[in-house]
Amino acid sequence: MASQPLVQTYGAGPLPEVQIDISRWQNTWSDGVLDCFSHWPSCLVTFFGFGWLIKAISLNRSAILKLTWGLAIFGLTWLAYFVLSTTGSILRNQESVRMDIADKEGGIDNVTEDMLNAEVWEHHPAVVALGFLAGAFAVAMILLNWYYRTKIREKYHIPPTDCAEDFFVVCCCMGCSVCQGT
Repeated sequence: MASQPLVQTYGAGPLPEVQIDISRWQNTWSDGVLDCFSHWPSCLVTFFGFGWLIKAISLNRSAILKLTWGLAIFGLTWLAYFVLSTTGSILRNQESVRMDIADKEGGIDNVTEDMLNAEVWEHHPAVVALGFLAGAFAVAMILLNWYYRTKIREKYHIPPTDCAEDFFVVCCCMGCSVCQGT
C-alpha cells in the first residue's frame, strides 16, 4: 500500500484554502545553497533588497510565523538598517565635513579617506552612533534569519548540521539562505 502524501492547508480570511503536498520538501531544502537562480523571481526580489518580504511570506506559508508579524519583524529591521546606514553615509560624506578637513590640510585634494574617518570619529559622534546602530540592526537581521532557518529545519525535518553551517550560510549569502527556505 502506498503511503499517503503529507498535505498542508494554506489560506485564511478572504483567501481560498489550498492544499499542497509538502512531502517532497521533507528532509531537504527546496534549493541548494548556490542554487538560488533555480527560482529566479525569489532571487531577483532578494537581490534588490526585498529578501525580508520573501522570508515573511515563506514563514507564513510554513505556518511558522503569521504574515503580519513577519512583515513587522523583518520589514522594520531591514528598514531601520537601511535608514540608519544611508543617513550615516550621507552625513559622513557631507561637504562641510570634507571642507573642515580641507581647511586644516591645505586643500580638498589633500583629504584622504583616513583623514575623513578620523574627523568623523572625533568630531561627529552622531554619525558614529548611526553607524553602530546600523551595525546592530545588521546583526539583528542575521540572528533573526538564523533563528527562523532553524525553525524551518524543525518544521520540515531537515537533518540538522552544526549551527555554524547555518550561521555562515546566513552571514555569507543571506539571499541564498532566504531562497532556500521558499
